[in-house]
Amino acid sequence: MKTKYGLDVALHTPLAGWTDQAGRNATYPEKAHRKDRYGMVLVDVCMASPAYLKTKTERLIELAKDGAVFFMFDGDEYGRREISGTSPCYDPSHGHSVPLTREEHGRAILKLARDIHKECPNVLIELHPFLGSCFYPSMPTYYLHEPGGPDELRAFEYMWYPLWDLIYGKSISLYYYNLAYGYPLYIHIDLRNDNEQVLAFWWYASTCRHLGVGGKRDPKVWEAHKQAMKTYKRLKRFYTQGTFYGLDETVHAHTLADEEKAIINVFNLSEKPETREISFDLNFAFRLKAYFFEVKGATFSQNGSKVTLRFSLPEKGTAIAEIR
Repeated sequence: MKTKYGLDVALHTPLAGWTDQAGRNATYPEKAHRKDRYGMVLVDVCMASPAYLKTKTERLIELAKDGAVFFMFDGDEYGRREISGTSPCYDPSHGHSVPLTREEHGRAILKLARDIHKECPNVLIELHPFLGSCFYPSMPTYYLHEPGGPDELRAFEYMWYPLWDLIYGKSISLYYYNLAYGYPLYIHIDLRNDNEQVLAFWWYASTCRHLGVGGKRDPKVWEAHKQAMKTYKRLKRFYTQGTFYGLDETVHAHTLADEEKAIINVFNLSEKPETREISFDLNFAFRLKAYFFEVKGATFSQNGSKVTLRFSLPEKGTAIAEIR
């Protein structure tokens, strides 16, 4: 991939919860397998068993040294098989509590990530929610955010119907996540149900620092997405490295204090066109010490460091203002 196409490789990486599918469990040592409360050895493996962690770590390090640059940890939910009548591991020989606790499950994931990073510090590791599920996560899980652990978290499961999740209010949660929480989010979204205003694209670009996109259906929307991607690439550092500020759920700012610049994403989630007027103090709201600046993408007025921006937004549309 690198030699022929100039591309790096990312891997969707199943953890213990998925190793009873398609015979994958057969490739792990028997000591890695989970036991039920009656002492019966089961087909799937235990996340916290030393044999599983050793085998998984060796395999992922080998893949990283061969050129994989990104591991997406999936299938990591605690007690995933409880839905089919089983429960966490009861094998005392693994050295964990009987049964395995949520804390130990999480610590095992942390150890896996740390051991990989010791050998391959530059590989990125993304972690899906491991308590609850991607659809109904139990959050936050602060204690995994330690040096050497996963680099970023999953933006829940907003990948399938990203526009609908936004319009119906589910992915508004990403706004509040960014207000409260600096840990980077990763998401890969299906753009086939996005609109010509590319509303979904810009919402997830604004709230997720590591963004993947795919899906093509309407030629007009596809052209709009190509133009949006050009803009995103030009402004990418704001979204990936900038400081996030929220003025309200539909007004997001991303600032680069070292460059005295900011961009503002404004969203109209309604079914009617909308004129928005947004006022703020540039020094106070975004910590930018600027008194002379220019604005691109909106009309504006200025009174010292106080700024008023005016946007004309189409229905279910969005706009970007650049301040420098």
